[in-house]
Amino acid sequence: MAARKIVIVLAILGMLVSGLAATGNLDGFLSSSSQDSSLPCLDCGGIARFLFSSPDSKNPSSQVNSVSSSSTDTTNSVTSGTGTETSTAHTDSASTSVSSNTNSTTMSSNTDSTTYSQPNFNRVVISRVYQQKQWTLPSENPVTVAQAIASLNPTFVTGLIRLSDTTNLTSQMIVDYNTIRDLVLQANPNTKFDIVLNANEYNTSAELITKFQAINSQIHVDAFYFDFYMPGYQAHPQVVEDAISYAHSQGQFVGGDVFGGVGIPPASDYVVCCEANFTIDAGHLAHLRSTLGPNFPILVHINNNPQGGPTTECCVFMNSYNTEQRIAYIIQLAENQAPLGYVLEYSPFFPMCPTSNSYDALQDGPMFATIQTLMNQYNPSSS
Repeated sequence: MAARKIVIVLAILGMLVSGLAATGNLDGFLSSSSQDSSLPCLDCGGIARFLFSSPDSKNPSSQVNSVSSSSTDTTNSVTSGTGTETSTAHTDSASTSVSSNTNSTTMSSNTDSTTYSQPNFNRVVISRVYQQKQWTLPSENPVTVAQAIASLNPTFVTGLIRLSDTTNLTSQMIVDYNTIRDLVLQANPNTKFDIVLNANEYNTSAELITKFQAINSQIHVDAFYFDFYMPGYQAHPQVVEDAISYAHSQGQFVGGDVFGGVGIPPASDYVVCCEANFTIDAGHLAHLRSTLGPNFPILVHINNNPQGGPTTECCVFMNSYNTEQRIAYIIQLAENQAPLGYVLEYSPFFPMCPTSNSYDALQDGPMFATIQTLMNQYNPSSS
């Protein structure tokens, strides 16, 4: 039945392509038509097949425990000094759905116990519009981004802005963020938003809490997401614990990526893990699920490490794979949420390659329509 549903989806996509061909409007359908079709495809000929076969499979892409311990989103290594003070200008069912979490959670931090509103993490969208002070979507503007995200009816939007410890929000970044957030909230009033920081960059609690305070004084965020969450915690545990406590005192939640290791920072509200090199670390996922319990939010997104060069997953996904291959991988990630116990962060404007350029599903043929279909099938909106 699952395979038949996927075939139906593909048939619909095929009709879309045929319609475009009939009108002569195939611009951007295979945005990477010049790419090498001989590159590894995750199963373009049999999209309904599970990506995650047994570890002894001869297919390298199905080695579920072969994930390296690299961070999922390490684009912050870009030197912050390269950004100019003025932001870059831009033009104005048989399938099993993923269960949602509760909307209000009482979390105990080191110094307080605060009840605050969390998203249910059922429909998560990751998008990057600013990397430091650089607008990353040359074909889009805040309104087109907002309209696309709003149409996905997300419960949580993550990753719109990433800041280093030395990068501050500019007036243009604030305007653009507020434009996106306000338009999404008009359609989905309960959507939550975060901002991305690097936990490795803060050596004292005062430094990190001051960063939180500066951001909170300029824009409204519901959460702080940390790249290098575990390395930062291992190096300076009190700094991260104090930051979590402070965020909770402000009614905000905190999470980040956890690769390797066996634990997470205390009082974390969610974690992101377990995907790299087009492979899911099912063993680590299972360990986290057994340790954290059945309802703790564990999220997965496409690995983002563009400074590693053209062979990194994000660059291969954007520049080497063609549209069919990209769609195949997103389908596989979506259909395996329930079997492996995670929630997929759907990525209409993510990952990145190079560090100043985000993937744009709106410019990739039927990809955006595929994301809409997959979210409705595997992550249906709560009534």
